[in-house]
Amino acid sequence: MIKVLHFVTVMDRAGQETFIMNVYRTADRSKYKFNFLCDTHRKGDYDDEIKELGGGIFYLPERQSNHGFKRYKEEISLLKEWLISNKDKYDCVHLHTHHALDVWAHLEACRQANVKNIIIHSHSTTGENIGLHKIARVFNNVFYKFNKLACSKDAGDWLYGKSQRKNISVIYNGIDVDEFKYSENNRNKIRKEFNLADKTVIGHVGRFTKLKNHTFLLDVFSSYHQINPNSVLMLVGKGELEEEIQKRVKELNLEDSVIFTGTRDDVGALLSAFDIFVFPSFFEGLSVVLIEAQCNGLPVIANTNIAKEGIISNSVILLPIDSVENWVNNINALSGKRTKNIEYEKFDVKKTSDKILSIYDKVVKKGK
Repeated sequence: MIKVLHFVTVMDRAGQETFIMNVYRTADRSKYKFNFLCDTHRKGDYDDEIKELGGGIFYLPERQSNHGFKRYKEEISLLKEWLISNKDKYDCVHLHTHHALDVWAHLEACRQANVKNIIIHSHSTTGENIGLHKIARVFNNVFYKFNKLACSKDAGDWLYGKSQRKNISVIYNGIDVDEFKYSENNRNKIRKEFNLADKTVIGHVGRFTKLKNHTFLLDVFSSYHQINPNSVLMLVGKGELEEEIQKRVKELNLEDSVIFTGTRDDVGALLSAFDIFVFPSFFEGLSVVLIEAQCNGLPVIANTNIAKEGIISNSVILLPIDSVENWVNNINALSGKRTKNIEYEKFDVKKTSDKILSIYDKVVKKGK
């Protein structure tokens, strides 16, 4: 059995975590075991399911510092000590991140712990401290040996640099396609649950974080609601900015027209109840929920910076986030116009799961 240690923040119902779970569900669990090392000390949305599948949840000791070089020095020490003390928990280490400084800290901890089978996985296309990121990116490529994965070509370019393209394996974020196909029964069930009747439902699925740009989304909906009062905005998810967004909803006098569902395990059913999916994130790697929304046939309006490899239907409009009016006009034009012209194949979880599991096989075999 190959034991894979995933290093993550917490196993909540978010993009990269959902992708990992999709792989684990389809894997032969007599051959693969997934353990998870989390650096946030709280129960994640997927923890119970992970344990049911035979996986383990572990926690890195908490850092005392969260700023500057001291933070990285401490993280290297903590991760090194954990890896040395828990060698029975892994045959390879799969680190999920988006910034080259974090990659450096993880690789240095692995070096000091004499871990050889290392996979770094890029899940984003941009981030903060770009100058330091580029310096660390070069340093990592020169001084460390590791396997490079990315959810898209752009995500690979961001974390490793274009010069590394031949060394990067792009693994798309696969989903269970059938779970997210449009269902009239699901549409009726969800609309009954939330008393939506014939309302126009603008939907968004994502954590309440700065990245997801909920503030702009609310501004767009507020303007749209003025021309279509028979509309609601449904926000699926949770996160540290949820209270701030709820406060903004009250300031806009939209309490009766914005629905906060919290975390849900029936996103496929919720998508069927939407009339349009609106996604103004500041940046994304290759968004799982964007693929899910397209599989449902929904018209989608998203920021121009999403990974173009994630466009699989003919009903996606990309707009810059510089004009609320432009987004409102497109919502008005596209709402309710589902499509059946969808290219499902390359995001079928069975295919993406086979690819990543074969990489685990090769990495472990090569490291022996």
